[in-house]
Amino acid sequence: MEETLQASAAPALSTAQDEEDAFAKVQGLSEEMLREKRRHLGPRYIGKEKVTSEEIAELIEEYYSLEKLARFLNKRDALTGELKYKVIPLQFPDELVCDSTIVAEILQNKLDEWNKEFHDAKHEAKAADQEEVDFTTSGGAVGMSRDIESVEKTIDSKTCGGNCGSQCKNKDKFHQEVWILADTSYSPCCIDETAAGHVGGDIVVHFGDACLNPVEKLPSCYVFGKPYVDLEAVLSTFRFSFEDKTEKIVLMADTPHSHILPALYERLHAENYENLVVAHVDYEKSGKKSKVIDGYEVLMTTGEGRAQIRSVNRILSGFKQLDINDYLETVDFEDENFEESAKFDGLTQEYSLFHITRPHDARILQLSTKFGALKVLDPKNVQLVYDQFPTMMKRYRNMQVARTASTVGVLVNTLSLANTRVLLNHVTRSIVEAGKKHYMFVVGKPNVAKLANFECVDVWCVLGCGQSGIIIDSFGDYFKPIITPYELKLALMPQVTWTGRWVTDFDTMLAHDGAEDGAAEESLENPSAETGDIHTEGDNDYAPEFDPVSGKLRMSQPLRQLRHLELELELEGNRTSSSAGDNPNESSLVKKLSGTLAVGKTVSTSALGLQGRQWTGLGSDFAQDDGVSSAEGARVEEGRTGLARDYSAV
Repeated sequence: MEETLQASAAPALSTAQDEEDAFAKVQGLSEEMLREKRRHLGPRYIGKEKVTSEEIAELIEEYYSLEKLARFLNKRDALTGELKYKVIPLQFPDELVCDSTIVAEILQNKLDEWNKEFHDAKHEAKAADQEEVDFTTSGGAVGMSRDIESVEKTIDSKTCGGNCGSQCKNKDKFHQEVWILADTSYSPCCIDETAAGHVGGDIVVHFGDACLNPVEKLPSCYVFGKPYVDLEAVLSTFRFSFEDKTEKIVLMADTPHSHILPALYERLHAENYENLVVAHVDYEKSGKKSKVIDGYEVLMTTGEGRAQIRSVNRILSGFKQLDINDYLETVDFEDENFEESAKFDGLTQEYSLFHITRPHDARILQLSTKFGALKVLDPKNVQLVYDQFPTMMKRYRNMQVARTASTVGVLVNTLSLANTRVLLNHVTRSIVEAGKKHYMFVVGKPNVAKLANFECVDVWCVLGCGQSGIIIDSFGDYFKPIITPYELKLALMPQVTWTGRWVTDFDTMLAHDGAEDGAAEESLENPSAETGDIHTEGDNDYAPEFDPVSGKLRMSQPLRQLRHLELELELEGNRTSSSAGDNPNESSLVKKLSGTLAVGKTVSTSALGLQGRQWTGLGSDFAQDDGVSSAEGARVEEGRTGLARDYSAV
């Protein structure tokens, strides 16, 4: 009996655990790990053999400009004196979580101190005109308290005692709460309104690199920080990379490291580099509800015939005005493929990009389409990064897959960015008009395992931040291709079109879709006298389309088969109803077929996929066995109990 029980036990697929190490707590970061994670604090932290907690707090306060941040968060209404931001969630990327507790503690202490000063000042001003609250008996006997009811009435009619705590009716004027968002739902460069809403936040304070995309609801505040960069080492690497001082070069960095660009430009300009352009952070892009704390002073090199343009979420300053004028003369503004966001692409293609820090793959792909060459510098070791950057060749293949796809999965990677819902409506409408089926998914952090659960999806269209919210599958880990709304728009066109551009900005997509909608309305109002071949409705609904990727013919428009399916079912139903006396089961068979193929008055491609499987789930084999009754089920037995990682033995 023991051997039987032992043989039936499931094998252990993890390391053996005893009572001592079962459910052991994860150990914290060691001193060496913290030093590595806090390299952004510079040599004053890395270079010292031992750093006290007070020194670390001082360095972090200086790095994030917490004094200026606290002053901004402590703003009050000029008339009522109420605090504007009572609940303050702090959003950190993974690489800066090590500083989160110290930042929250410093901010909370500063806010509490200033709120107490405001509280005491208000109390002293009112106490001068009001009599002091007497909590003793009318007889003046010390230690004899008045009854609770009379004391409460006295407190309600008088001012608070200065240390009223939670009993203060003016708590909204004197109290602020600082929260740390434990996990962000979407891209780390974006404001996470969803996580902030869980704590009822009045504002979101975002730390680290940011895309500065405007958000819809909550006010936001950005703290980039000022990471240490060895300027002399950067200059040495730059001179080695660009020996020709007449070469056209653009200096760019992520938002935290952009503070070094003005000093870098001044040093290189003094060394007679003639064609330098510096890319500054566009603070205005974040919108009116956002505030950048302690942003660096933008160096506008517009003198001596110089000018600036806006591209790739940056202000590119230092172009020669003569070069801009000559280039604009070659631009065909009447071209149907002209886009305002790509207005200066031909000009920037003449420049090489020197980028400090390695951007995300989506950002690198965008920059590679804007500039002629790309050199990436790692600020930690101040060396060039020789990595396999993503290219546009695979994007063209993915677009071809989308052309012949029958089911499109719309993957919403953010709900915080402005115009997300508007763009989502445009995308779904375009898919339906093309006769394709779509399913909508809201996944904050997509990965291979999550997307692999949906086998019926032929291609994914991701709606996310263009800086780090777009998935670039460089190594083929995902089972189905992932494209952008712009690539989907090209794929849904009747003719094969490929512009070679990489458009991820929501506003650019909406502007382009708006222009197409206007052109469509104009064509309906003023139809052309000359028309081409006239086809009756439904002539090409069943026409298969050649897939150049697989080399096969595919039916890529399942929604256009719906009305044919309904007509066929109706015709078949009429035929079977006339002979219902002979075989009444035929009518029920038609209804069953209609219910499996068309769900909610639309074709269900997932149901079609399930029908093509040999095994469709537990119990599916019962329906295939005609002579076996499915009424008798399996015997119910008591299983294992407890937590999944420590089941009790059966």
